[in-house]
Amino acid sequence: MTDGRTVVRPVRAPRLEVELVRSRLAAKLYGVASEAPKIAHYEIVARIGAGGQGDVYLVHDPRLQRRLAIKVLRRDVDRAGIAEARALAQIVHPNVVPVFDVGVVPGVDDEGPRAYIVMEYVAGRSLQAWCEGGTSWAERLRVLVDVGRGLQAAHAAGIVHGDVKPSNVMVGDDGRPRVMDFGLARWGPEPSSDAESQTDAGGGTPGFRAPESDTRPADARSDQYGFCATAWRLLVELPSSSSPGRRDLERVRSILQRGLQTRPEDRWPDLGRLLEQLGRTDTPPRRLRRIAVAAGVGALAWWGVAIASTPTPADGPRGVAAAFDTRSLQADLLVRLGRAQWDAGRVDEARLSFERAAHLATARGDDRVSAEATLWLVDLLGRRLSAFDEARRWEAHARAAIARLDDRDLAAKLDYRWGTILGLAGDSDGGRAVLLELRERLIADPSITSVAPVDVESALARLETQAGRSVEALQWAERAVAGQAARVGTEHPAYLQALVRLGAAQEQRADLAGARRSFEQALASYERSGNETGALGTRNSLAIVLERQGDLDAAAREYDLVMRTATELRLDDMIVMTRANLGALALARRDPDTAVEHFTIARTSAEGMYPPDHHIFGVILYGLGVAYGRRDEPERAVPLLERALDLVTAKGASTGDLGKHRYVLGQARWRLPEPDARARGRAEVEQGRRELASDPEAYAQELAEAEAWLKTHRLDDGGSPRQ
Repeated sequence: MTDGRTVVRPVRAPRLEVELVRSRLAAKLYGVASEAPKIAHYEIVARIGAGGQGDVYLVHDPRLQRRLAIKVLRRDVDRAGIAEARALAQIVHPNVVPVFDVGVVPGVDDEGPRAYIVMEYVAGRSLQAWCEGGTSWAERLRVLVDVGRGLQAAHAAGIVHGDVKPSNVMVGDDGRPRVMDFGLARWGPEPSSDAESQTDAGGGTPGFRAPESDTRPADARSDQYGFCATAWRLLVELPSSSSPGRRDLERVRSILQRGLQTRPEDRWPDLGRLLEQLGRTDTPPRRLRRIAVAAGVGALAWWGVAIASTPTPADGPRGVAAAFDTRSLQADLLVRLGRAQWDAGRVDEARLSFERAAHLATARGDDRVSAEATLWLVDLLGRRLSAFDEARRWEAHARAAIARLDDRDLAAKLDYRWGTILGLAGDSDGGRAVLLELRERLIADPSITSVAPVDVESALARLETQAGRSVEALQWAERAVAGQAARVGTEHPAYLQALVRLGAAQEQRADLAGARRSFEQALASYERSGNETGALGTRNSLAIVLERQGDLDAAAREYDLVMRTATELRLDDMIVMTRANLGALALARRDPDTAVEHFTIARTSAEGMYPPDHHIFGVILYGLGVAYGRRDEPERAVPLLERALDLVTAKGASTGDLGKHRYVLGQARWRLPEPDARARGRAEVEQGRRELASDPEAYAQELAEAEAWLKTHRLDDGGSPRQ
């Protein structure tokens, strides 16, 4: 029957369900105690579940006087399926639902024979429902590790699940998870129209099945993918009653990311290795929550309509993934949503959107959307969060997708971002090589329009400034400013960015007056255009220059404006950096107590936001060490300064910057109450002086101070100090 658009097909209830209803009606209407319908000798009590694979009944086993669950499949299984079910019955593991029997319900009339599986009846909830019931992140992690151990036991017995997802795990009222429905995705159920339980010819459920399932049977590595997709939904995406620490969350992301690789050989060697890593994650401590900037209603309104049409969290990650997998537009929408979230300062949400889009697009083979999503992930992870190892993994994904597309514009965009990120990661030589090669390519091929040569010159100015190559930085910055002025005018964001980078290069060359002019010009333009983020960063840089010029009151006013605005907008990154700058200002005012207070607050906040090797800790620990040194507490100063030196060394700091750190460390070490402290301290300062001398113009003040210190802190011929 049809109304012209919608086809309506008659639906018949399962025969066993009809028999059960008839039995109950007869007892109620006529008082006839009819015999309960049976499956073999198992008496049916009630139907307790239904899905794409079959119906689940609660039954009574009169022989052993116990309750069991029976899953009656939509159709018969083949001999291989029966053999696998019997093999599964041999597995005894606390996290695997035990199988007690397997058989076939005879066909009646036009309903053919149907296979059934007899298993333990678990009083509890599905893993999805259990996680949505207010569980903590640590509880979810514990249960998921147990789920993985159950799968590992099956793999050891040669059994592959084939459809790992949250709905195929039951968490009993005792809190113990049990994996169920082994092999059913391959044993013969017809594909269902139900999006939440749909399987396809390759086996598994969209959103959880491994990419290779389209072309070959599932194996242990396919189960690993499904397990990691399940864990990702429940540990990364689904809100929990308590948030994990950033370090634990980053660690889990990294572990699961490897299990979600497109190529099976790039995943963990086996579930055992994966679970070993997950099991090392400690119970997450409370961390500083990063409060996102509220997005304007107009900016996100139509994206909200688009995403609102997808399943809600109540439908579970399974429903969301299935809907996304059947509508490729959703991956593209997630990329666009992620960009809007990033613009609004909601970095964690943006990351989640990009990651979800990348997984969906990769699973569907949509290289265009996959490339775009991974490009944004590379930029966010590498440039914003300094999660360089993760950025490298996504960079490989992006490069592979772009190579398949043979898109020169996307390739240029990736190289532009990647060269900048390599510089931030401390590989200035690698970043420089990537950017220089890109610049030559752009000059030779004007058809590439995603990046301009002058954009690359601006990026090179920033990279050389970070590497301490002040002469080269200034040359690139001056060229970029002139080029952007001719290309886009003096009010365009690209020009203002180049102007800010010129100011940074001028400051490094100790041209403080020139740096101040550059920053003030850029700040005025940012304020005219209403670009608050650009204005904040530029004002912060201007305050640093004012401090170096000795105008401490003016610097304090600028820092105060930055702190107030960043606090109003809830920009945690800027708040931490400004707090560290206020500590440096307190040191310039010879107030080490206030400096210790500012740096300590900055350190505590940063520990809840960044990985331990983030460059911000080099700034904070150095300042805190200097402050303790000024308070004549060398025992507290030296470990901080040593750690700061290790961090800046690992990040590829310039020779002059290393000399500045080493000079201050040597001063503090000299005052330690240890027999060889003064000799070691003086040697440290001497090495620092040599490193400062590598760029005497940029480090003139520090070099003069180090030379003066060495003249007044000597060791006599007998090895005793003379001051």
